[in-house]
Amino acid sequence: MTQSEDFLTGVELNAFADVYAELPSARRLLTSVGFSPSRIPGWAASDSLSFWHEVNALLRSGIVQDGRRQLLAAAAAEYPANRVFGHPDAALPAAGAASPTTPPSPASQADRTAAGRPSPTPGMGSSGGDGPRWDFHVSYAEADEGWARWIDWVLEGADFKVHLKARELVAGARAVQVLQEAIRLSRRTIVVLSSSYLASPRVQAHWQAAWDSDPAGTERALLPVRVEDVRAEGLLGGITYIDLVGLDAGTAGQRLLIDEVNASLTGRRARPSAPPPFPGSSPSLAAGPPFPGNGTRPPAGPSHPGGS
Repeated sequence: MTQSEDFLTGVELNAFADVYAELPSARRLLTSVGFSPSRIPGWAASDSLSFWHEVNALLRSGIVQDGRRQLLAAAAAEYPANRVFGHPDAALPAAGAASPTTPPSPASQADRTAAGRPSPTPGMGSSGGDGPRWDFHVSYAEADEGWARWIDWVLEGADFKVHLKARELVAGARAVQVLQEAIRLSRRTIVVLSSSYLASPRVQAHWQAAWDSDPAGTERALLPVRVEDVRAEGLLGGITYIDLVGLDAGTAGQRLLIDEVNASLTGRRARPSAPPPFPGSSPSLAAGPPFPGNGTRPPAGPSHPGGS
């Protein structure tokens, strides 16, 4: 498994969120497999699944060597009756395959009982109650529905749950109610930033609602994704955006979107696997050092001490 493939699958994320649904037990498990305490994500008390999604982003960045298998092995040692923890290969996608677009069902009640954990409370790694139901709500102008669908497809393919009006607004549904529910039950709002978006007063209310929920920006609840060469003004213009302008529709755009979303969740970008180029300039050592006297190169070899 390569570094970019070292991540928990959908069923594993749900199992960890169900069984390790409290910060002390989750921190104990993570530190046991090599996580630095300073790198363990913050905790949203009503939502363990969000916490484990952030852990998954760190696994993708290579924070711990072979982190997925180490976590599953440590969890299986504590809860040997849990079928998810004890069979890591059963839930592993085929080599080179994308992570599942729809996470499998959470661990069963029997698994939780055998593991010694109660059923999760509403909103704690589940979609019940008033807890978050989606990781992201995609806010977009009608002209940018194609971009919104593409963003939704990429994020769902990385195990995120996404609210997209084009999918949720079915016959008989009331548009205003669907929007209110999306804003209230989504952890973050993605803005498809374009000229159409900036020109539409109606969709401006979407990002303003997300701003109101996190005015200091500490939770990064508002994530603009720029798809046209435009500049936002005012409050929206002060938020760092993910820039897809000029990228192709293939791997480059997908990888950038996932990397930048994961960086927003964890609060920092992953350390690059290859060193950056040296920013200074120096002459090639193969050419030899410059002669210090008059700027010319020294002779190829030393002169005879007795003269020519």
